Amino acid sequence: NFLGGLVPTEIGSATSLTDLDLGFNEFGGELPLELGQLTKLQYLTLTENRLSGRIPRDMGLMTSLQNVTLSQNTFQGPLPSDFGRLKE
Repeated sequence: NFLGGLVPTEIGSATSLTDLDLGFNEFGGELPLELGQLTKLQYLTLTENRLSGRIPRDMGLMTSLQNVTLSQNTFQGPLPSDFGRLKE
């Protein structure tokens, strides 16, 4: 795929998602805070995009996450401390 632009804030309304793979696209900018509303999400792949900025603290609310792949982006700063609350 070659999807681009910002990851839409509306992604937060897809609360039934368990697997989200947006890898190998052209998404840029910061991740929307609304991503943290995907509390059923188990697998998140955002590798090989043009994402930048800090990883939102609200991602720590995604307590069902089992696998997160964020490589090949230009995120800055530390991982949010809430990531330590993730179960697996």
